Amino acid sequence: MRKNLVIPLSMFLVLLLASPVWASVNLNVNGRAYEPVQPLQLEQGITKGSLDLVGRVLGADVSVKDQEIIINKAGHILTLKVGSTSARFDGQEMMMPVAPQVLDSKIMVPLRFIYELFGAEVKWQDQSRTVAVNFSETRQGLSVEEMLAKSSAAMEKYNSYKMKVAMDMQNEVVEANKPGDIQKMDMTMQMVVATQVNPMLIYGKTSATSATVNLPQENTAQAIPAESEILINDTGMYMTMPDQGWVKFDVPGLDMKALLEQTGSQDPLSSIKQMKDYGVMMSYGNDREKNGQPYWIINVTMGADSLNQFFSKAMKNLPLQEQPILKDVTQDVAQEITELMTDVFKNMQADIFYNVWIDQNNYQPTYMDLEAAMKMNMQVPADKNTKTEISMDMKQKANYEIYDLGADFAVPDVSSAIPMNDYIKQQTEAVNRQSN
Repeated sequence: MRKNLVIPLSMFLVLLLASPVWASVNLNVNGRAYEPVQPLQLEQGITKGSLDLVGRVLGADVSVKDQEIIINKAGHILTLKVGSTSARFDGQEMMMPVAPQVLDSKIMVPLRFIYELFGAEVKWQDQSRTVAVNFSETRQGLSVEEMLAKSSAAMEKYNSYKMKVAMDMQNEVVEANKPGDIQKMDMTMQMVVATQVNPMLIYGKTSATSATVNLPQENTAQAIPAESEILINDTGMYMTMPDQGWVKFDVPGLDMKALLEQTGSQDPLSSIKQMKDYGVMMSYGNDREKNGQPYWIINVTMGADSLNQFFSKAMKNLPLQEQPILKDVTQDVAQEITELMTDVFKNMQADIFYNVWIDQNNYQPTYMDLEAAMKMNMQVPADKNTKTEISMDMKQKANYEIYDLGADFAVPDVSSAIPMNDYIKQQTEAVNRQSN
């Protein structure tokens, strides 16, 4: 029971977790430290990094077919091959100091060679063993940060907007004492979220179009609701629950509006603007077109350390220990969650990458694409006296579309919602009746 309680309460904190695992070589991009998931490697005095770092620092399009690597930045093409020091840049043959190689399923390439070809400045800081990269571009004379500010200002002209989200998630959970039993969940979801800034109002509908759960036979998979709704307003947060309807989440002392404003949840660009001081890496990608409309592309990369700093600040507004989920174990559960989070901080790897499509006609953000991967190990209470180690591997892809700027929207009546404590009490009593 305690494990079943602690894990769900901890899941919403997963994105808040991070802990640096320092590499032997550090990376600094445009004056900010960045910790890649795949540590940098030194080979014969040459620093090699994963191919992902090329695309994210330069904003280049990178493709791999068989052993051939093609890097495209603003029409300039670099072609490489795994295991070969030969390269071709805009048709000119040249030699690299070391060959690309595969390490832990990642293609590692010589960073300085590639960065400098595309105009970046690269320096080696011997005392701190740091590769310092400086690379910047402009669009319409605007830096990435200035473009985000202008785009956010374009959004602020409207008091409301809607967002469509299509999301694919894959999750795997393995207990250390049951290595052969892998709990898997693959889910495809569609969401529509309507947001009003003032007064605060958020209404969302989620539909799980497919969900497959493969668990060991001795476990029972809990049914996942096909559809759910959520409403956040000045009075609190409400959610529909299976066989119940609307339930109100009571969190004493929590200022929901302040929390949303602090995390940027009411503005899809605000969180990016806030994160720039936490080591988030941003760059212009190659311009694109969709449905005949030209867009500027901003790439954003967040590592574990960025997430940790950003969400740790937000967590100060969440009085977890005052949340009366189950009154008789509130303090114990809160302490277990705190210990669990601390443990995960020490082990988590996170890599979150998304790009923002900004309309070149009006500077409004129209689309966003997200790819996220997180791995972590944690000690979870198995019962009152023992703990078990659990490994979690989560991957997520999502596409967002922002539309109906300034349009009004209707929300459901939640006046009949019951408190979350009452709902949990009902569910607990139902389980007890079934077990007797």
